[in-house]
Amino acid sequence: MNLRHPISQTEKSELIAQFTSRYQEIEAFRPKYEAAVARREAEIARCTGLAPHHTFRTAAEEDRHLAVMRVVDEEMGFDKINDQMEALASKLDLLVQAIISAPAQNLEDLALKANAAATVLFWLWQTLPTELDCPQAIMRDLIENVCALGDLNIAANPRAIPPKGLN
Repeated sequence: MNLRHPISQTEKSELIAQFTSRYQEIEAFRPKYEAAVARREAEIARCTGLAPHHTFRTAAEEDRHLAVMRVVDEEMGFDKINDQMEALASKLDLLVQAIISAPAQNLEDLALKANAAATVLFWLWQTLPTELDCPQAIMRDLIENVCALGDLNIAANPRAIPPKGLN
């Protein structure tokens, strides 16, 4: 049994406005955040001699990386920038949860849900569709098609590789 309650058109309009506003805040801050991440990774690589990655050959290599990362984070104030991004993301997360928890009553509602899902799965738009594995490519294609049918632009990432239209 579905215990979720539909939302009114007014509530939906407000959710869309808040969602758009919160996402624009994140996108405005993203270049500063990405530049800080790039500086952080470059400094860690300089100190460790290892290219940025998240898989390590040994536990000692991982320990060294984490130790250097903590020092670099402290020196460059990365935690402050990261905390700002986390605060922006948490505001958006609340809206995404509200959108996801409301039942879709029509294609517009379904497109809004797909758009919310795209913000959670934003990394699907940071590469070519042909470079995604099959489930990832299917998810990206499904979100793009639902949003297109609902006449809703995907919020995921304005620098994303654009879709080629409906498949």
